[in-house]
Amino acid sequence: MQNNFKMLARRLFRRQGRALSKICEDCLVMCGFISLWQIIYPSTVFAYIDPNTGGYVFQILFPIISAITAVLLFFKNQAVSVIKRVIALVKKMLGRP
Repeated sequence: MQNNFKMLARRLFRRQGRALSKICEDCLVMCGFISLWQIIYPSTVFAYIDPNTGGYVFQILFPIISAITAVLLFFKNQAVSVIKRVIALVKKMLGRP
């Protein structure tokens, strides 16, 4: 996991000086670990979810999902090429052919 953050930092800061790149790389790795820690071990957990929350969540998510679907259908060819590039980049970062 740490190597993926380092590779991302190297790609983002490859044109800057070596010292700045190393500082930014370390900072990005630390931010990644802190974010992962907060997701895995949250400090506050609220156990009760109101039954009406489902309707509210549906009202929020339905237009968002509909808009994303419409954009993907409208720009299908461009979206497919972007997704292929992202998958290729992830495979390259993981070291898979």
